[in-house]
Amino acid sequence: MLVKLMQKNIDKTLLSISISTSSTMIGFSIAIVTLILTSNQKINEFFDLQIVVGLYLFSILLNFSSIEFLGLSSWDDANYSRWNAIGASLYGSAKVIMVIGLSLTCLVLMKFLYLSIATLALFSIGELIYYYERFKHTKQKPNKVRTAARIAMALEVIFGFFLIFWVNLLYH
Repeated sequence: MLVKLMQKNIDKTLLSISISTSSTMIGFSIAIVTLILTSNQKINEFFDLQIVVGLYLFSILLNFSSIEFLGLSSWDDANYSRWNAIGASLYGSAKVIMVIGLSLTCLVLMKFLYLSIATLALFSIGELIYYYERFKHTKQKPNKVRTAARIAMALEVIFGFFLIFWVNLLYH
């Protein structure tokens, strides 16, 4: 019984960290959107800036949803795993979309194609190393929600590379 309670505390500590991280990502995204909106008065004329702002806003929405599901998992012990998996999946997707937005920001505002590609590539390599080590050490059973989320995150990264090249071709 004591071991089960201790495990529950560890899980809820990780939930607190995840919720804090999602909140920080929301603040970062809002800061970037504010910077873009205040630095360029004619955002309606620049479709590439609209794409960047849209990515950050979508990331903010996913992070808010992530916080709600992670909070729900801490209150509903009977369905803890389900809510935690959904919250973590939304968090992961929001993180990828925010990094795609950051990569495009490097291209759109600073005109650095190679920095834009390197940002997304280094993030992708870091995520691959993280998941490899995580599976190696934890030996978790596959969870359908988390597996679907990881596939979606990989597709988002591929979409991000196409988006970088597309925006570069059309606008730079």
